Amino acid sequence: MQFRQRLSKTQATTNFENQLIELHVLLFEFLASVMSFLGARGAQRAFKAVWNPEDFASFESKCDQVATKIEIEASNCDREVL
Repeated sequence: MQFRQRLSKTQATTNFENQLIELHVLLFEFLASVMSFLGARGAQRAFKAVWNPEDFASFESKCDQVATKIEIEASNCDREVL
């Protein structure tokens, strides 16, 4: 958090914040799907239990893409501080 407080409001910090928000959105979507699964009744849960492996691969790929963008934006912010 100290890193974030030292930054002035620039395009780099805005981009960094937007990518962090994007990561949070992905995580909340995943948690919502898990909660939906856990809230289902027995037969529905059994039907939903066969999740498509491509769904996991897609989620992982999206997280990796956002994480890469976060690293880039954090580096850009770090250059501004130095």
